[in-house]
Amino acid sequence: MLPRLRRVSQIVFFGLFLLLLFKAEFRGSLRGTTGDIRLPYPIRLFLESDPLVAISNLLSTHSLYRGLLWSLLIIVPTLFLGRFFCGWICPLGAMNHFFGNLKSEKKRGRQLLESNRYQGWQRLKYYLLIALLVSAILGAQLLSTLDPISLSVRSLALSILPGFNYALNAALDALYRSHNGILSSASDVLHFILGQLVLSFKQLHFRQAFFLGLIFIVLLALNLRITRFWCRALCPLGALLGLLSRWSVLGLEKHAPRCEE
Repeated sequence: MLPRLRRVSQIVFFGLFLLLLFKAEFRGSLRGTTGDIRLPYPIRLFLESDPLVAISNLLSTHSLYRGLLWSLLIIVPTLFLGRFFCGWICPLGAMNHFFGNLKSEKKRGRQLLESNRYQGWQRLKYYLLIALLVSAILGAQLLSTLDPISLSVRSLALSILPGFNYALNAALDALYRSHNGILSSASDVLHFILGQLVLSFKQLHFRQAFFLGLIFIVLLALNLRITRFWCRALCPLGALLGLLSRWSVLGLEKHAPRCEE
């Protein structure tokens, strides 16, 4: 029952993440605009509820942006429930969980059991967390390189979604130019509907988009060899929440002797 509830939660929050990401597209005009352009609520909800962003911001600026107080919605329950964010809410965690469940020749039988055992290299995420926090103290914001929310937003918004937008537009254009009345009409209808939901009003191109997308795809593909490699070895937010959840009241406990039965 619990795995099904977690799967439903992952689907719901990942869908919400994608919806807010699509809604973040700026469709206005910069002419006559004065002051900063800010994302409205609830679009910036995921970024402002990120505890790692809040702590890094506090260390680098010696002040806490009011909006980042939303991160308490993650920190406080973690003290009682453990790392619920990683397995139930995090969009990158949901993607890694999905690809980690795909069948792979490298994860069968005893190899599957061994791949899920704790390994020394999984401590790497704690060293990365320390490095990011030290860099924030020194005034260098390197957080966005490895924070899972920032990484997901950057990779999807600058590489994956523009590529998806290009491929979808190309497919609809091919239908429209097919010289078939039914297909052309269907293309117009689909273009109108998808234009209101997911299609960008303008095809975007970003420098290093291919490089960013390649890194993101490699991180997901590593799950075919090591289940949830990102979450277990690289995620600094997971490391932070892991430290906060060490003394969680309702967290799960592992009894090593019984695990060998």
